[in-house]
This record gives sequence, structure tokens and C-alpha cells, in this order.
Amino acid sequence: MAKCRKRHCYQSRIKGDPNSDDLSLSHTMAPPGRVPLIVVIVFNVAVGHEYHCNKDLIMNDDLRFNMLNYHNDIRTNIAWGAQDWPTGQGPAKNMYRVGWDCKLEEEAAKSLQQCSEAEYTAAPNNFAVLDVISKPRNKWPATNFALHRALNSWYKPSIGFDQGSTLADEKLGAFGNVRANKVGDTLYEDGWVCYSDSDCTTYENSRCSGGLCEAPDNLVLRTTTTTTTTTANPSAGGDGNSQCANNPEMTDEARKMLTDKHNQLRAQTAKGLSVDPKSATGFAPKGSAMKKMKYDCEIEASAQAYTNLCKGLQHSWGQYGENIWMIFAENYNRKDVVDWAPQSWFDELKQYGVGEKNIFNASMMNVGHYTQVVWGDTDRFGCGFKSCAGSGYTALICQYAPPGNWLDSTIYKVGEPCSACPVGTTCEDGALCA
Repeated sequence: MAKCRKRHCYQSRIKGDPNSDDLSLSHTMAPPGRVPLIVVIVFNVAVGHEYHCNKDLIMNDDLRFNMLNYHNDIRTNIAWGAQDWPTGQGPAKNMYRVGWDCKLEEEAAKSLQQCSEAEYTAAPNNFAVLDVISKPRNKWPATNFALHRALNSWYKPSIGFDQGSTLADEKLGAFGNVRANKVGDTLYEDGWVCYSDSDCTTYENSRCSGGLCEAPDNLVLRTTTTTTTTTANPSAGGDGNSQCANNPEMTDEARKMLTDKHNQLRAQTAKGLSVDPKSATGFAPKGSAMKKMKYDCEIEASAQAYTNLCKGLQHSWGQYGENIWMIFAENYNRKDVVDWAPQSWFDELKQYGVGEKNIFNASMMNVGHYTQVVWGDTDRFGCGFKSCAGSGYTALICQYAPPGNWLDSTIYKVGEPCSACPVGTTCEDGALCA
């Protein structure tokens, strides 16, 4: 099953059916009746997965977390220029991650008590009135289903609009949700997605994470002069090419960087040092049999052949696992791309979390790039690099063998590092079986 998020793609597989390209998920409900539901959502900047809001409020932390993920996924995609690509919004600079504000939730709750569609003016807000299948409040799946419908009703009008960074139509008011919220308003800054903290210039002491800027607790607006956006350095970077000599798109330097980075991240995880917000310890569990990755020229040839086709976020659906990374700029620096891509895939762990069970399932599609990078049984990979002339982007596609992301399977064996390495292998870096 292909799953595309942001500028990445990966494939999940159904165990026992390596050729499967579809997975249908469904659930049923036996509701007692239907009631009208009004949903009002307001946002400000805050961080954290435990929100410490008034327990008398209707929302719970799981619902808050799900709604924030929905908003921030769309904001991330816009920042990278990948929202409903290729006709959607972005890319954008200074796109900030939103967090939950308990005081604003309380204001929204007060508005709900009026059961009115009156225009609210205290803060930017969206509201939706839904005729939904209901169960007792806060019970899964009815409440989540209703909230998801509300979110979709605000977002879907933007599909098909190529309005860029300004609000182009009154129908997009809920999608834009800015204080003035009138046609012609600026939704976001045109420019490049952030790669480092210094790229986040709206608030002092901001940091960059996964393409979104994160503001500090005490917000201070920067006072700066207007700057001019510049294009990326087009230098390819790196000249030697003896390892897989038949591929002029890659270099030995790039191959070494990719191999070292993959193994660094796998070792970090095997040692129990990778942050996981869903784990009780705050870290992903240690790995007992994490294999060291080797670069494979045959796999590279497969990855490069597909990358050359410039298919965007479409999958090759071959015999290998696959991650796709792309940036909307042609002739982008190869060295920068191979440095950023594995880390951005891996950062899904700290953004979304997996949990100590360490089983890949259908609810983890938002961490599929991370899981392929650290899939315990995967021991070989190769990558293709291409600037797609006329398409406006540069892509890196890495393919993996044996492929990972098998549904309902262990991501990697849990235990003390190297304690379950296969016979005939040795322990390297205190964590990898080689």
C-alpha cells in the first residue's frame, strides 16, 4: 500500500502478500441515534502531548493530539510545497507548528454553550455544525469521527485551488483562518522551508523541526528589515564515482554519507537513545539484533532507474522497500540532500512516536519512513538521485532489502544491543550486528 506524506513516500506491505498494492481499512458502529454537533476549534502556540487542561472540558488529550496532528500535517505539507501536489499550496518559509491552548479551548467551550452559529470575534476560529452518528461524549470512534468530519469540512474547499500564499476565495476562509480572513490576505510567506533554526525568523529563539518552525514559550517578535529569498546552491557536490561506476548521478561521497547516516540512526535506536513520545520511558526500546546496513550497487541501479522517471511521489512497486524525499528546487546540492533526507525520515519518530510494543500496524502510517530506516531485518540499500528538469524538483529515492514495513510485524527485535545477533556476525559500535 502506498502512503505519501509531505515530500516523502514509503510503502507498507501486508504480511504474506509481498505483491499487495491495496489495503482497505474499515470499521462499523451501532449508534443509538443522531444528534446535531457543533465543533469550535481555536489555536494558539503551545507544545506538549499532555495539555493539562480543565478536566471538565469535553475534549481529552487524545482528541487534542489527533487534531493538532491533522493541522500540523497540512502545515508541514504546505511548508514543503507538497500539499495536494502538484497543484496545491507552498512552499512556505516561517510556517510554525501550532499547539493547543487550554484558555482558548475554554473560550470555545463557552461559545458552544450558546448553540449558536453567530460569528465569534474574540479570536480567529472555525466552527462546524454536523449531523453525526453519536455515542456518549468522548467515546471512540464517534467523537473522533465527528471531529475528523469537521476538520475535513474546513480543509477540503482548498483542494483544486492554486491560490499560492494569498486567500483567493471566500470559500477558503476556514482553510486560511487568519484574523482578518478576507480575500487578498496573506496566508503564509513564500520561500524555502526551514532546515536550521536560523531559518525561523518570526519569533526570537525559534527552532526548526521537520520543516516547521517551533516558537519558544515566551514569544518575542523579531524586528528585522525585509530580506530577499535566494535560490539553492545548484552545485552537485562530490566527484569520485568508483563504487558503482555505471551511475553518474551518484558519487562515492554521497553513498558513504547515506550509509554512515543510516547506520548512525540504527545504532542510536538500538542503544535506546532515540526519543519516542509514545513510549513510557520517553525513548524507543533498545534493539537486540539490529543489522548493520551495507550499500548495494544492484539496489542503487533499481532506485536510480526509477528516480530517472521523475514520477514525483508515486511508488515503483518493485521488490524493494522504498522511501522518497524531494525538494521543490531543481539542481539542488546533492550533498545537502543526502544529509537531510535520512534524518527527516527518522525524525518522524520524535514527532509522532511508536511506543514500546514496537509493532508496525495500520495506525503507524505517519512513521513509515522511520520504520523502514530502522527495520531490523533490512541489511542492504541503495539510492537514486535526480534533478527533474521542467518538473521543478530534486528527488532522492532509497530502496531497501529485505523490505520493511510489514503490517503487524515487529519493527526490530527488542533487547540489549547485540544480545541476539545472528551466528557468524559480530557487534560493531556496541549496537549493530555486522
